[in-house]
This record gives sequence, structure tokens and C-alpha cells, in this order.
Amino acid sequence: MGKKLFLVCPTDCMETIINKKFKSDNYFYTSIGNAFNVDDITIKTIEKLISKHQIKDVNFILSLDNSFILQTLIGNLNLQAKGLKKHSEDIKRKKRHLEVILKEENNGYLLLSYILNNKIKELKLRLIDSHNNPIKIGAKIYDRNLDDFKNIYSELIFFEKYNMN
Repeated sequence: MGKKLFLVCPTDCMETIINKKFKSDNYFYTSIGNAFNVDDITIKTIEKLISKHQIKDVNFILSLDNSFILQTLIGNLNLQAKGLKKHSEDIKRKKRHLEVILKEENNGYLLLSYILNNKIKELKLRLIDSHNNPIKIGAKIYDRNLDDFKNIYSELIFFEKYNMN
């Protein structure tokens, strides 16, 4: 049985759902809206968890109806924490980029894919260099209506689909 680390938002309450869907030894690291900082302390904590439990698979998970992301998009959050405020502004900036690209209805799946692709890149830069053993880093979006996890759009597919040349 594999061992997996899931980076989840506590507002999604995903731990039980993940344990039912993924039959493995599952470990969790939480941060609001997956806004964890990729600072030295956080990376060392994640590295210790990975080493201690010999984890080979790390996944970011966000639900399609994540309350932090939704509240950020409609502007109903009054954030005091510096890290969350920065993450919130980043989400809004990515939404503006998508609106320019799409010029159609707000597509949460595309926005979350865009956000999570950036999180994967950040984590890969910090983790892969520090480990001899390859670690698979990915992301999934949970759709409560379908009770299913979907892979995010890869960055390559995303940019091929919405090329702005």
C-alpha cells in the first residue's frame, strides 16, 4: 500500500472523503486555500513528514466549492494575515488573467487548475532538489456534486487550449 501526503484546505473537510477514495496510508498537511508558504520552516516540516513515512506521492487537493477561494473571488474576505492576504491577491490576479483569456463565464475548474499548477511548481523547486528519491507531486479538484476527484488541467494543455498569440 502506498503512502500519500495530501495538502488540503481545512475549510473543505476533505480528510474523510480522501480516506474513502484513496486506499493508501494517507497523511495530511493543512493550510487555508492551500496558501501555505514555501518557506524553509514549512519545507523542513514537509520533508520530515515525507522522510519519516517514506511518502512518494504528494497531492494538493481543493474542492470546486472551496469557501476561501469563493469568498476571495467575490471580495467578502477581510484578511489580516499577511500570507493569506498575499494568496488572496494572487487568486484575484489569476482570475483577471483567466477573464482576459476566456471572455466567458467564470470557470472555477480552470482557475483552480491555474492556481494549483503554480503551487506544484513552487513545491517541486524546493522538494525535488532536497530529495534523492523521486517524489510525484500533483493536484486534484474535488467536485462534491459528482463526488469525484478530477486531475487538474496540466499547464501544457491549459496554455495550448487558451494560447493568446
